[in-house]
Amino acid sequence: DLHTAANPAGAVRTQLAAPAAGPPQINTGGIISATNDPRIAAASPGSIITIYGANLVRTFANGLGLDANSLPIAINGTEVRIGSRQAPLIYADANQINAQVPFETEPGNVPVVVVRSGDFSPPTVLPVTPFAPGIFFNAAGAAALRNSDFSLVSETRPASPGEIILVFCTGLGAVTPRVPTGQIAPLGPISLTTTNPTITIGGRSADVVASALTPG
Repeated sequence: DLHTAANPAGAVRTQLAAPAAGPPQINTGGIISATNDPRIAAASPGSIITIYGANLVRTFANGLGLDANSLPIAINGTEVRIGSRQAPLIYADANQINAQVPFETEPGNVPVVVVRSGDFSPPTVLPVTPFAPGIFFNAAGAAALRNSDFSLVSETRPASPGEIILVFCTGLGAVTPRVPTGQIAPLGPISLTTTNPTITIGGRSADVVASALTPG
């Protein structure tokens, strides 16, 4: 952990390692939704993406223990530029970066460049669309929680018909009230997506009670 006088408990976790050799590179087809679904190669403004490549950062770091209201735009000398804007970073190692697409990004084919200590990767085109929905998964399946007690829905504890569940997604589009790019979503007021997604469970339409940013 890195410690500072302002935050002796540690704000960012990092791992010291040998410096990366060569300029950063983004793999062909190496930008996908952070849900890790390779079928979702597009992104929407505000969504979370994963960038796969080589020599992306000199040393591993993530945001665990981050003591701030917003995400950093550089980690260990590495930044990501989506179009003309710097993308907030969540995680970075030599072969993977998780970043947020700035809410201000206009739809279209947008160049993405990884910059590491002055070395630039060749640009990779990221299709940006108003919506690019993806569901986060874990070992048990879709990352869904019971609204009543926030326990994980699993094969041994399945959801019941009529029960309200929380499903964690990315790529659901614009929100209101707006939250600045990179800022951690506050506890209130809750930011709802401007368009409700259509949800099906087992081929049946499900009622959407709310579609919103997860606080924190």
